[in-house]
Amino acid sequence: MKDIFDISKFDSYKEDNRREVKKASGGLPVSLWETYSAFANCYGGVIILGVVENKDGSWRTTGLDAADKGKIIKQFWDAINNHKKVNINILKDDDVETYDVNGDLIIVIYVPMAKREQKPVYINDDGYGDGCFASGNPDGEQGEEKAFQLFGEEITVEHGKVDIH
Repeated sequence: MKDIFDISKFDSYKEDNRREVKKASGGLPVSLWETYSAFANCYGGVIILGVVENKDGSWRTTGLDAADKGKIIKQFWDAINNHKKVNINILKDDDVETYDVNGDLIIVIYVPMAKREQKPVYINDDGYGDGCFASGNPDGEQGEEKAFQLFGEEITVEHGKVDIH
């Protein structure tokens, strides 16, 4: 998992379906949870806080400092362990790391692929409606039809009713 982000290659990375950057100025970004869900439901990925994407796709840091670090990391662990926010925490303590990049702090969250019995990983206490699945864009919501396909089930959706075969 940790091979998808190497701090020594920071300047060469761009966002893709395994790497997502979030500004995180002022606290934990709300969009982080959709990315967590998408990465967990697919192949895993890394969320980098304290970084923004430039128009050319390159990254730059946003100036997080030590005071931000404690606040953001506490918010993160509190939320990920709250079942009303995320149905399952699949992370270990060492999946969250901090680095100094040119005097600015960044927080790196390694999200592994969830095991079959842990899926779907969903957010906001909604078993399927807020499940996210990465398909080139880690922020794409797909809902319950994609969730059932994830398990290899054949489904039919008619008039809002789901029939599983």
